[in-house]
Amino acid sequence: IAGILQCSFNTVRRVIQLFEETHDVLEREGRGRHRLVTGSVRRHFRQIMSQHPSDTSASIANRLEQRSGVRVSDRTIREARRNENYHPVHARVHWHINEQQAARRLQYCNLHQSDNWRQVMFTDEKKFQVDESGIVYWIPIGAPRPRAFVGQVKYTVTVFGAVWFNSRSRLVFIQGSSNTITYLQHVQLAIGNHVRNLRGYSLIHDRTTWSHTHLVHDWLTANRITCMDDYPSVSPELNAIESVWGWMNRYVQSRHPRSQEHLENLVSEAWRRIPTTVVQGYIRRISAIVQQIITAQGWDIDA
Repeated sequence: IAGILQCSFNTVRRVIQLFEETHDVLEREGRGRHRLVTGSVRRHFRQIMSQHPSDTSASIANRLEQRSGVRVSDRTIREARRNENYHPVHARVHWHINEQQAARRLQYCNLHQSDNWRQVMFTDEKKFQVDESGIVYWIPIGAPRPRAFVGQVKYTVTVFGAVWFNSRSRLVFIQGSSNTITYLQHVQLAIGNHVRNLRGYSLIHDRTTWSHTHLVHDWLTANRITCMDDYPSVSPELNAIESVWGWMNRYVQSRHPRSQEHLENLVSEAWRRIPTTVVQGYIRRISAIVQQIITAQGWDIDA
């Protein structure tokens, strides 16, 4: 009851006790605590929250006093945030699209809008890392998360993987930097045991130089796998494995890796545990994303 009414447990207990004693509960004017964050103070509060979303409740209270002359407690600020439907989030890394890239995205989507994405293999590298930034932003529910870059890194691991509608590859852990030879080795280690079942598939991979060489193409062609070389840059929403990485990252971060070895074990565990139905859902969404990009003329759809 206290949760539904957004009041304290003691308040509910006293009301119930009053009803048991008098068989009546009257709402009298003047009872309860007077709201301080109303009117012009509320407007100042929302402006401050918009301009300083990562400030602590104490800092918000100080700024509010400077602007409005009204002094409120940290607890009042926390209650005001809840009343105004603010919720805590972490920033996310995002990409920027220029006019040329938007044109290539539009061209790609127009060309492939009728493709059968169940016959596509989505591949990519991913770096999982634990950083020390930990900044929490308070934003209105439904508003997009703020965009930021990663802070100081504590532990990191890089992997290569592939997913398709009915299965996934072996997860390959990458040591050091990649080049043409090592990239081919990663592909072979990842999908080598699946190539017979992948004949006739198309393959999406990132736009790195070494992933578009004859060495890689020749091996894929020999196994009857077609490269989608027109896949546009800065288009992670078109590669379903990016959503898989997002699911895995949330799984890993929620378990708070405490060491390099712990991080590596959690990444492997996440790869094994992500449900096939979740991966299939990401792949099914590609058709809708393609249409959204066409509607946006190739520009960012913030998917």
